[in-house]
Amino acid sequence: MAPLQSALIIFILWEHLQWACMSGVAVLLLLIPFQGLMGRLFQSVRRKTAQLTDHRIRIMNEIITGMRVIKMYTWEKAFAELVALARK
Repeated sequence: MAPLQSALIIFILWEHLQWACMSGVAVLLLLIPFQGLMGRLFQSVRRKTAQLTDHRIRIMNEIITGMRVIKMYTWEKAFAELVALARK
């Protein structure tokens, strides 16, 4: 759909501006490789961010699951004592 829209817009601009519209079209065409490069850079950064986020979420899920087990078996006092000993 984008090529059809671009052709229509170029035609309309040609009717109003003649050759001046071609300079704008040339700039847009020259920016296409730059957009591809930036897309690849952002993709690699996003992939690294997603891996870090997944790691953090996995750790938090383990902590929450552990807390649920501790609460379910009412082990709060025993774990409080272990934490106190570990802090000394």
